[in-house]
Amino acid sequence: MATKLKFSIILMACLSLTSCLKSQPNPAECRVNQQFLSPHVAGGACIIKINNRLMVMIDRDSKVNIPVQQKIPNKSAQCAAHQSVWQHTGFNVEVGPRLGSLRRDLELFACELDAGFDGSEIIETPSWTKSPNLKLTFVNPYDYSPYDWINPNDLEKVLDAFVTVENTQQLFNNNLDK
Repeated sequence: MATKLKFSIILMACLSLTSCLKSQPNPAECRVNQQFLSPHVAGGACIIKINNRLMVMIDRDSKVNIPVQQKIPNKSAQCAAHQSVWQHTGFNVEVGPRLGSLRRDLELFACELDAGFDGSEIIETPSWTKSPNLKLTFVNPYDYSPYDWINPNDLEKVLDAFVTVENTQQLFNNNLDK
């Protein structure tokens, strides 16, 4: 009986310790809607629009940004966009059509976040991401000035991409109906 009790205590201690580890899940596979597949190699970023609100990251200094990934050798810009969202937020989005360029060698894409969000959420990023303890939220991007952004020159191009796409969920659903 004492052996079972010792074993149970040791097991509980091990489970408690391992549940607090900051282990990163296996990397998500690149998810690109096949209708929009492109082999173009560049960096990438996603515009995720839900109920006319843009998903952004807000850092400790209250600066706004979207997840961005610089060029990855031998990876498409779409896979770079997917990876940027995965590494910064933990979300496994589906990358859709190209919406424009954010900067030289950095493409913007419409991305679908199929996680049941309605655009009112404020979420803290998981501890294993590249951006731990940042807030993820959905905002009206017109409420921000260029100086509210980490890269002030990004806002104009983000707004252009934002108006180009309807809610990303509708965009993907419309293309599935064709």
